[in-house]
Amino acid sequence: MAEISTEDLNKLAELARLRFDSAELESFSKDIDSILSYVKQVQEVAIGEISNRPAGVYALLENQMRRDENPHPAGEFTEKILGQAPQREGNYFKVKKIL
Repeated sequence: MAEISTEDLNKLAELARLRFDSAELESFSKDIDSILSYVKQVQEVAIGEISNRPAGVYALLENQMRRDENPHPAGEFTEKILGQAPQREGNYFKVKKIL
């Protein structure tokens, strides 16, 4: 049983400005149904495991942080990283404006 229809996929494709033929949409519909079914299974398992644990276990958990000792000098890797960018402007990555 399909949870997402080909009409919904057509709308999503239109919003994403993508075009697919009917065979591709049918294939995507099956793939998405399979993914949604798997996600549903994971959600059920995760909820079951959490609900079976006592709440106090999570209260005892803490993030383990390390001290920031001997940091590298500022700018040590800047040129190496920016050198890999397709375009740069000063010390920034230059990217295409999207909005």
